[in-house]
Amino acid sequence: MIGFIVLALLSLDELPKADADGRIDPKKLAGIVVDDDQAETTGEWTKVSDDKPFVGSGYRVDPNQGKGRSKMKFTPDLPTAGKYRVKVIYPPGKNRPAQLQFVINGPQGITLVDFNQRDPKTPGRVQRLGVFRFAAGKRNWVEVNTRGADGTTAIDAIVFESVK
Repeated sequence: MIGFIVLALLSLDELPKADADGRIDPKKLAGIVVDDDQAETTGEWTKVSDDKPFVGSGYRVDPNQGKGRSKMKFTPDLPTAGKYRVKVIYPPGKNRPAQLQFVINGPQGITLVDFNQRDPKTPGRVQRLGVFRFAAGKRNWVEVNTRGADGTTAIDAIVFESVK
């Protein structure tokens, strides 16, 4: 089963204070963090650390050259099955895509989430993709792909927060 979600303006979340180099320790974030260094990448991603703050050692960008071939797959190791709020962390910018797609794979099947990284109403670095059911362990994942992206895609981390 494939479902579609169109992402509207959602509330922003705060990031913890970064160190002097602009780094945020992933352990300081609430929830289970899958940093870009832990993601499975396909395509034209470049590791950068220009836009601060960032989680871990930097973030990845696809400079609008992958044209749908670039993907990043974030696979959490979840301690229990249940509902998790999924958040994406990324550096905002005017050159970001207005259309970006996230694929959420859970026990219910695939859910597609359309996301606008360029929207001036969502200028923060942390945005919620929604709440989804996931199985325990490493059986589910979140993937971002550049199919249809019309700008420089930037991804720093995906966070999974348990929802009671």
